[in-house]
Amino acid sequence: MKEVFRVLKPNGSFLLVAETFTIQYHMDKFKTTEELVNLFYETGFTSVKCYEERGCLYLIGNK
Repeated sequence: MKEVFRVLKPNGSFLLVAETFTIQYHMDKFKTTEELVNLFYETGFTSVKCYEERGCLYLIGNK
């Protein structure tokens, strides 16, 4: 995540998409939604939006 943030242009956005079924099936390997949002903020993203639609989890972070 740090490398994504590093190479992202100023005011750029990063979209992370994950299938919720995969997340539930491999729950021990994946972070919770709250942990992912916190990871975005800890990395330095200033704005993070998160929503779930059509079986996928979407996280959008803005630099």
